Amino acid sequence: MRHGRARILPFFFGRCSRDFHKPFFHVCRRVYPESFQAIGASLPSPHCAVSTIMWVTAYRFHRPTFYILSPIILSVYVSAFYGRYHYLSDVLLGILTAVATLLIIPVLMKSWNSRADRRV
Repeated sequence: MRHGRARILPFFFGRCSRDFHKPFFHVCRRVYPESFQAIGASLPSPHCAVSTIMWVTAYRFHRPTFYILSPIILSVYVSAFYGRYHYLSDVLLGILTAVATLLIIPVLMKSWNSRADRRV
């Protein structure tokens, strides 16, 4: 018997949701029921990652916006964990992913631009 969430999946995800109805996922749902409670939950937390990137960018380029965003972004971190949408590890890894992204992107941009300059 399908539950309410299972009926919503095909509407939102179309063909990709068919996999959730295959036998493997039925077994997983029985063995780890808490893992299938929040459809779309992920590790690392994309909300925390994007918020961190936005916060750091505001700090670099427009300090007043950084101070305005501070309570909002801190509340994103707290609410993701407190609301039980993510584990604490998801939140921390989301922040770490953002920091890694902010460190890697300038290197990739420099590499991309140097290759583009060689082609011209």
